[in-house]
Amino acid sequence: MWLWILLLLGACLTTGVPEEDMKKTYVCPPDFVRNGNSCYFFSTHMATWQEAHFACKDRDSELARLEKGWEDRNMRCYLNKPELARLERWIGGIYNWETKRWVWGATGRRVSYQGFSRRSPTEDPKWHCIVMDPLMMYKWGTRSCVHRKHYICEKPLQVVMVPEDNKLRQRSERRSNRRRRPHLQNVQQQRVL
Repeated sequence: MWLWILLLLGACLTTGVPEEDMKKTYVCPPDFVRNGNSCYFFSTHMATWQEAHFACKDRDSELARLEKGWEDRNMRCYLNKPELARLERWIGGIYNWETKRWVWGATGRRVSYQGFSRRSPTEDPKWHCIVMDPLMMYKWGTRSCVHRKHYICEKPLQVVMVPEDNKLRQRSERRSNRRRRPHLQNVQQQRVL
């Protein structure tokens, strides 16, 4: 898919398509799925939370941060699709036992929105990380960070400029119409003959 986008973009640059004939579109890289305003990668193998953190970094992304209720609801709806395997999946939250708060591991910022299930265990969360638990309709749960789970990486949508079909078609038609119209000089020559 990226090759197609690069070729299309290259074609636009070489054909001299004016900027006003271009439009923004938002895409996800290969193996990532668009859900809401982000791109997500759903791992096929299991890893500890730390291994998952670095696996996401290797994909130029980070463990998912579901910072708003609507993001969490979108993700839960997506994961509850019948065609997806019902697996516990790491997201980016980790318990900071020094401050006694949940933080996003990639940024260290406090987790303000919390999608924990009311049934989530109340054990000491020290050395625990956040999973989306299929047994609780993908509400958040906590597990020891050293357990091996599947994981979800997140990265922003990428903006790509592509030609606007209507404007390109109109420009193409204008060009072909110019070619079809006989020049005045040619018309006069035909009359003389």
